Formats: sequence, C-alpha cells, structure tokens
Amino acid sequence: MVIWRVIMFYTKMKQSLYLKTLIFLTVPLLISGFSFANGEELKCETIFKTKELKQAFSKSLNTESFPLWIDRRNNRYEVITLSTDGKSCNLDMKSIVAEGKYIPLSKLGYYDDIYIEGSNPYFQIYFPVYKTFISGKAVFNIEISPIAKEDSIISVKINNKIVKLLKLKEFGYIGKIEIPLQDFKNRKFVKISIEGDIKVGRTICDDINAKNIYIKINPYNSGFYVLKDTKERDIKTFFFDYSKSFYIDKLDIKSLKFFYYIPSATNWIKADVDILKDINIPKKIINSEDKGSFTQVEKLSKGFLLTTGNPDIVSNFILKSTLVSEINNSDVNQNQERLSKNVITLKELGISNLTLSGVGVLSFYIPFNTARLGGLPDKLQFNMFISHSAIDEHDRAFLEVFVNDSLVKSYQLKDISTERKGLIIDIPKSLLGAGLNNILVKVSYYPSSDRCIGATPNITVSLDNNSYFKWSETIKNVSKVRDFLNMVNGKVAVVVDGKPVLNSASYLLEILGKINPNISKLDIYSKLSELSPSQYDYIIMFLNNKTAQKVLNNRNVPLRVDNKGFSIFNIQTGKQLFRLGSNESIGFMEVIDYEGKTTLVVSYINSPDVLKGIKLFNPVNINSLLGNLVLFNSNDYSIYNIGDYINIEYVSEKGLFYYWNNYKVVIISILAGVVILFEIFVIRKLVKTKRKKQGR
Repeated sequence: MVIWRVIMFYTKMKQSLYLKTLIFLTVPLLISGFSFANGEELKCETIFKTKELKQAFSKSLNTESFPLWIDRRNNRYEVITLSTDGKSCNLDMKSIVAEGKYIPLSKLGYYDDIYIEGSNPYFQIYFPVYKTFISGKAVFNIEISPIAKEDSIISVKINNKIVKLLKLKEFGYIGKIEIPLQDFKNRKFVKISIEGDIKVGRTICDDINAKNIYIKINPYNSGFYVLKDTKERDIKTFFFDYSKSFYIDKLDIKSLKFFYYIPSATNWIKADVDILKDINIPKKIINSEDKGSFTQVEKLSKGFLLTTGNPDIVSNFILKSTLVSEINNSDVNQNQERLSKNVITLKELGISNLTLSGVGVLSFYIPFNTARLGGLPDKLQFNMFISHSAIDEHDRAFLEVFVNDSLVKSYQLKDISTERKGLIIDIPKSLLGAGLNNILVKVSYYPSSDRCIGATPNITVSLDNNSYFKWSETIKNVSKVRDFLNMVNGKVAVVVDGKPVLNSASYLLEILGKINPNISKLDIYSKLSELSPSQYDYIIMFLNNKTAQKVLNNRNVPLRVDNKGFSIFNIQTGKQLFRLGSNESIGFMEVIDYEGKTTLVVSYINSPDVLKGIKLFNPVNINSLLGNLVLFNSNDYSIYNIGDYINIEYVSEKGLFYYWNNYKVVIISILAGVVILFEIFVIRKLVKTKRKKQGR
C-alpha cells in the first residue's frame, strides 16, 4: 500500500508544483520496483509513430494489438502496446490521448459457441456509443455449415442497412468478418446484425426442409475493438466507457457494494472488480475516503481515480443510470405503476419492435427474467400483438410459442388479412424457472411446391413491443442455491460477519452482479444483531463458524454446523454420499428461511481457509447449483437436495444410522466373526456330543 499512500498524498497536495514534480518522478520508480519484486513486471513497446492523430487511430485498429495506448510525445503520436520483450511500462496517463480496448463476446455474457440455424439464420447484437467513443470495429470469427452451397450469401447490417455482402465461394466456410464502427453521431446504441441466405439444395423448398444448416460464432475470438478518449469527465463516464476492470483501494465493509453494483451497472459488458495490488499500467481505481462526503473523478499519471466519501452515492448513481437511463420521469413513473398492476411490456423489458422477413423458420427471442417482476409469476399470460404479410391460400404458415424449449401454444396462420392480431398465451408456472427464461416465438412459412423454383415470396412478420405479460401475483420463496442467486431482487440485506468471510463476500457479490442486476437496494451489515429482516425482500449472510452455529443449529435447515463432522446419505439405499471427519473443514452455501425471509447462508466448518474454494464458481456453473446445499473446498464442490430422500447424520448426535453408515464394514466384519465363532462352537459341541454317544 506504499504506492497508494504516495498517490493519495499527491491527490490531496496537488496544488504544490514541487510535489507534482516529485510524485511524477518517484511513482514510476516505486511501481517498477514493486512489479519487479513480485515477478509480475509488465513490458511495453512502441509499435509505430505518426504525425497525425487520425492516422494513429486507423493504424491502431488494423494492428489488433490490444490493449494499447496512444501517447503524445514531442508533437508526434506513439502507439504503445504490451510486449513480452519490450521495455518496462512507464506510461503517463497525463500525455495519453486515447486508449484501445478489446471486448470479446464472452465478456458480454456469451459463454458458449453461438449457433444460428436454418436457411435464413439471423443474429443481432447492440453496441453502446458512450461519450468516450472515438472509433472501433466489430470482428466475428464464424464457421458456416459444410453442407452449404457456394452460392450462399452472408449479409451484414448496421442499423438495418447493409454494409457488407459476402459470397460463400469467396469468403470460405471459416473466416473473419470485420465491420468498421465510426461516425455514430447522436446515437446511443448501434444494432449490428448478421443474416444468412444459406442454400443446400436445388430449390428453396429443399433449403427450408434441410437440417444441420447453421452459422457458428466463436465468442472468445469475436468481439469489439474500441478506441476511446481519455479526457477527464464525470462519474457516469468513469463507469460507462468500455472498461472491463475496476480496482478498489481496500477491501472492507464500506467498499463491498462496489463488487455488486459495478458489474450489474450495464447489461452490456460484465466488468470485473478486484483489489488494487499494483499499478503497472493505467487503471480505473476507486478510493473510499474515511472522512468527508465528496465524490470526484481525477486523471492521474497512472489512471483514473474516483474518490468518494460515501459509496452509497456512487452505488445509487450506478443503479439509477442502469434502470432509468435515457428514460424521462413520466416513463419511469408509468413503468412503476404498470409493474404494481402486474403488467410489463416488451418495451419495458428493453425489446424494440421486431420485424423479420424470409422463408422457413423465423424466430423472435424474448429474454424474460422473473427477478425483474419481483418473484415467480403465477397465472402468467403473454398478450402478443403480431402482424404478417398476406399468405397465399396454397402456402402454409404456423406460429409456435416455446417457453424454455417446451411448446405451449401453436396456431396455423391462414388469413390473407395483414391486420394486427392479438393472441393470449397462458404460460404454466411449472415451465418457468427463477431468473432468466427463454421465450421463443417461431413463425414457420412454407410456400407451395409449385413455387419452389424461381422467385419465392417471403413472409414478413412484426412483433409489436406493446405486447405485454400479465400475472396475478409473484412468489418470492425459492429453495435451491441457483434459484436464489437468479431470483434475488428488490431490497436485499447482506451480513458480513468478520474478516474471514470478507473475501468470499466480495467474490460472490461480483458473480451476483454479473448474472442478476435486479437488486434495487443493497445494505451491508457487519453484525447480525443490526439486521431487521422485516425491512427486506431477501437476505444474504456470510457468517463465521460461531455465528453460523447460533443461526442454524436451532432451525430446520439443510445443514447445521457440527465441528465434529457429519455424513450425508441416501435414505432409501443407505448409501453414504459424503462424510466430513472430525476436525476436517468444509465450506457451504445453503438456502434457509430466516424469520420469514428467504436467505442464503455462506459459511464454513472448522477452518475458514476452505472459503477460498468459492472461486470455483463462475457465471456459467452457478446455474448447475440445483440443490438447497452446496459443499465446497479449495479443489471441488458437490450439490445436495437435503429432504425426503437425502439426509444428514451428525457425529455429535451419533444415532444408530450414523454408526451403520460410517462403520458398516467393521460392524459386518465383527458380526460375521461372531457368527463364525458361534458356528465353530456349535459344531464342536455337536461333535463332542456325538463322540460321547458313540463311546457308550
């Protein structure tokens, strides 16, 4: 923290020219020494120099050597990037005029390969135009189904205007699509779409009915290269400028909120939050002042510094920017009023009017997050307004609605009328899950066989964003760890009981921010006695061993704390599934009812060192935690549904079943030995008796 104290000293005393000069000269030396001492020294190199700034921008995007910095030195512009064999990074943010970032699709929530299927595959993604945006490009590494014919075409559109047409014969089956991003004046978002006209047979009918037609996008080497300026601005720009990482000066109760609010601040990029350990390249740093209530952003030599005396100010600002950004007050009030009446439109879910045109299967994807509603909706209805172009009497067209891959309603479209239709679809509660659900509206259009050759008419379908969901009530109770993390919303209290659980609290809150941005108010408590459960919708507790015993051991919960150990077994088969021995340690997460509130408890048995294992969880595998109890250590984790079929025996209770499950081999061996000895005794007795009779 020596480096940090130096920077803070500079921040508070920056009026002194002498101190400015002193810090400018000494901080790089301290940083260099620190990095070298830890064996993590980063090296940089200048890849080219230009006289004009525009030339530096264009050449930078062509290099793809990101991250990079454009530094103004002696009326020239040097483009600097990281290198394995360059010189020590000695970047001064004061002279850097632009910074280059690469944002892969995996940072936007796409963790698996993206498959778009059918003869007319379609993919779209939105790119935000922040104040700091200079220029950039989108890059998609794609693979096309090998059965596609060479006369297939891929079209790329920006805001529904074609910017590229790619013939498969020239592009190949595996390749890279590059799309320049520039000159987006007065726009807040840009829509980028990829559409395919994939041909596999002699006629369009062959293409429609063919299977295994797809375009695959790799999310790890596809994404956005962005150049942004480095002007000092305001708090909003500090958080919304394509940054993937933010650093907190120190981890304590006061700074914990940042770990949730920063990654949840935007639905676009899921930023990482970490503790500041060194400053070898420019970073976004947040300093929580112990005194005062001011909040300001400064551009220092080693990055941008946000200093705040009250994290709630920044947390509330981030949340407000997320939920009501670019919406006027009347719209916000109207949305809240509609939610209170158990109604939400597609527009309020962030979905614009959707229009697709083509043949075969056309799909509208609607992400529906039950946490946004405050719980699992009961008697849910989807009131859908849809319109389509005229359908010839010899053609066939169908509309199907799927919820999480299950068909819930289908219609045959016969009308030649193009008027908007209103359809009501009842969605069973049994098909809905906690958190994000996938609702898919499919329109299938098949022209008659006599029109397969030649010009085939397309069907055009529009889904009105005034379509809405309506429900009777919401159910907040959940029992599984995954469902809790996906569903938690509204007012949430977090209890962090001591330093041993502080790191695990920061990590899990960061994961929660990436998968669920629906917490409107987050309060942190350092003592359980300060908590008033009735004021909150949900509770999260990070407890030390002793407090966990007090909270859990007198309640009906999946796991109580027994430092002597326990065993988990299948009641029906008697098979032991897990055993914790005396003085062994384990970390756990479980969902309980705490004074009428659904609560997630994170704690440990015996040593808190096992809490390091919480880093085994990530935004992808968190969805596999389909149990009310999760056990973990530094190397592995296991999931259990404690209840009717799975139960726990504690060493301190030592019931008969416990001894049988843990020592059945020994017990069986002893019993077998006793039986054998008894049989030997009986046999000998019988032999002696027989001999006596024969002797007479």
